[in-house]
Amino acid sequence: MSSLEEVVVEAGKTVTLGCPGVTEDSLVLMLEWRANGMRLLEYKSRSTTVVRHFRDRMSMSLKNYSLQLHPVTAADSGMYECLVNNRNTPEAVIKLIVRGRWRERERESESFFIFFPALPRERRERERERERERSASSEKINRATLSLAQQ
Repeated sequence: MSSLEEVVVEAGKTVTLGCPGVTEDSLVLMLEWRANGMRLLEYKSRSTTVVRHFRDRMSMSLKNYSLQLHPVTAADSGMYECLVNNRNTPEAVIKLIVRGRWRERERESESFFIFFPALPRERRERERERERERSASSEKINRATLSLAQQ
C-alpha cells in the first residue's frame, strides 16, 4: 500500500489531492477516486463520471489525474484513494482533514438572488396563495388516505 499523506484544509477553500506517479504519459485505462470506500469519480475510455452529489464541486485534471474539491466542507473529511487500472493497491492514500465550518446556506442564498429575480408584490402574493391552496389540498388527501387506511 502506498504511504499515507495527510492534507489539512480550511472549510470553504479549494483542495487538490494528487495521485503521485500518474501523469498524462501514463497508460491509464481506468482511474477511480474513492472517499471512505465510496466511488466519487471514475475515468474510463477518456470519459469522466462524477457521482451526482459531487458533480458541481469536483473535477479531475487529465494532466496528473489529481482530484479537486471546491469548496470543501467538514463532510468531505476522510480517507481518499486513487486506484489505477483496477489494481488492488491504491496509487495514493490521502487523509483529508477539513477544519472549521463553511455555511452552505450562504452560498445557496447568494445563488438564489442571482438566479431568481424578485417578483412583483402582487405576483408573490398570488404564488403564496397558490402554495397555501396546494398545501390544503395535499393535507385533505393525506387525511382521506389515513381515514381509508384505518377502516
